[in-house]
Amino acid sequence: SKGKLKSDFSESYFYVNGENKEAILKELDLYNINEATLFPELEHQLSYIKYANRNQVRAVADFTKYVGEITPNVTKIYLDESELNSFIIDNLHEILKDVVNTNDIKDVSNILNNSFSIDWYRRDNILSKMRMSITEYYLTLGNNKNDAKAKATQIIDLINQAVDEHILSNSESSD
Repeated sequence: SKGKLKSDFSESYFYVNGENKEAILKELDLYNINEATLFPELEHQLSYIKYANRNQVRAVADFTKYVGEITPNVTKIYLDESELNSFIIDNLHEILKDVVNTNDIKDVSNILNNSFSIDWYRRDNILSKMRMSITEYYLTLGNNKNDAKAKATQIIDLINQAVDEHILSNSESSD
C-alpha cells in the first residue's frame, strides 16, 4: 500500500483509560491476539499461560493436614454412581435435617451436584473440595470462619455416613 497513515489520522491523541485495559485485553484475546501469539518465545508462552490462569489459582488461607485411614481387604462392590448421586440428592433434606436450615438445602444440593464425579465418596480430594465449597458458602452468609468450617465438616460427615449406609444396604440386598 502506498500512502501516509499520518494524513488519515488527526493530530489529536487517542487515550485509553487504564480501567478499560483488562476488558480490551480480554477482547483481543478472543481474536487470538495476545502475548503468546505475538511473541512465540517460550518465556512469553509461559507468561500468557500464567496470565490466562491467574483467576483459577489462589492461595489457601488455612490448611489442615489430612490423615486418612487405610482399610485393607476391602471387598469391591459394584455401585451405580448415578443411583448413589440421586439417592444423596433425593434424601439430602432427611440426611441434613438436624444440621442445615431448610432454605440452605437447595444451595448445598447445588454444591454437591457440581462436585459429583466417579467414586467421589472414596476420593478425599473431592470430599475436601466439597467441604471447602460448603465452607465458602457459609462464609458468604456471614458465618465466621470456624463455624463455617465446622458446619461443612458436619455436613460432609453426615453425607459420608449416608453413603456408607446406602452401600451397606445395597451390598446386603445383592448377597
